[in-house]
Amino acid sequence: MGDGGRDLAGGIGIANYVEITSGAPRERTEITVLAEGKVELVMGTMSSGQGHETSFAQLVTEWLGVPFESVSYFAHDTDRVAAGGDSHSGRSMKLATTIIGKATDDIIDKGRKIAGFLLETGEVDGTITLYRQEVRPFTDKPGGETVY
Repeated sequence: MGDGGRDLAGGIGIANYVEITSGAPRERTEITVLAEGKVELVMGTMSSGQGHETSFAQLVTEWLGVPFESVSYFAHDTDRVAAGGDSHSGRSMKLATTIIGKATDDIIDKGRKIAGFLLETGEVDGTITLYRQEVRPFTDKPGGETVY
């Protein structure tokens, strides 16, 4: 025992890396639907190979019903980004899904209000789909008239 009286044992050790997938990073998105049919998505998170340019645009495409080619993604540009949380590995997609989902819901809600005002029906309760020009009856106007 040349180790100062301690008994040492040899063997194999196992360790596991754990990363919290939510954390406290701050992130923000701005989505602007332009008159010419383009959609601008602005975020602060910076891709380091995760494919944000594709995956974030796919979320907007799915939720707003716009063609993928119509979505322009702007990231980590301090002239355009009001707040951002850098890159967070796997957390970026989780955060982006949450905030892009909220932003697209807000856009659809605003679109329903605008459509209701323009159609003189109050807030529209039907399907709002940007770009696809889907038309279905929304509600009846006073007097029994169906509005499309």
